[in-house]
Amino acid sequence: MASGVLALLGSGETAPGMTKVHRALLARHVDVDALTLDTPYAFQENVPQMTEKLVSYFQRSLHVTLHPVHFARYDGATELERAMVKQRVRDATYLFAGPGSPSYALAQWEPLGLAEDLALALRRGATLCFSSAAAATIGSHAAPIYEIYKVGAEPHWLDGLDLTAVLGLECAVIPHWDNHEGATYDTSRCYLGERRLTLLEAQLPASTSILGVDEHTAL
Repeated sequence: MASGVLALLGSGETAPGMTKVHRALLARHVDVDALTLDTPYAFQENVPQMTEKLVSYFQRSLHVTLHPVHFARYDGATELERAMVKQRVRDATYLFAGPGSPSYALAQWEPLGLAEDLALALRRGATLCFSSAAAATIGSHAAPIYEIYKVGAEPHWLDGLDLTAVLGLECAVIPHWDNHEGATYDTSRCYLGERRLTLLEAQLPASTSILGVDEHTAL
């Protein structure tokens, strides 16, 4: 049974309202080894800026040094680099991963076998704090948001990390549950909208639930 904590943020990981959430999670640990894994957004051109924003937030608002762990592509990393990332994840007491693309993250993490490392960290008592895109990867199924919302792919699921199984949960996680950026069209359910989520829900096994996380909230 896991002795750690799996925290899911719908969005707003560096917003003022989330500071008390991070602080409460960090308070679980006497000696904090905090790291952030950049894979979900590592395909973007602004990786340094996004990482710096996270590091600065943790230092300024939480007085914690957040150590960046860079892992952009599985096929572009050496065996030594892969092994180092896996070891850092297993050893961390506080691990954060956040915005970007769920499908991109899974394409790098699945061949790395990161799910096993995350599960081990959780069983050892670590705090895993996943927001936005990273949160969408941790269930048994994961929705490829960009492909469906931006590219027009038919609604379908990818295999998730199934980290929720460590906690006895069989579910798919949908962050940004109450998003309303579309204004005149439905961008709730992580930009997919209710209609497309209904199609996705019908594809899940009867035993699998959908866990929605509203924006700027935490579970």
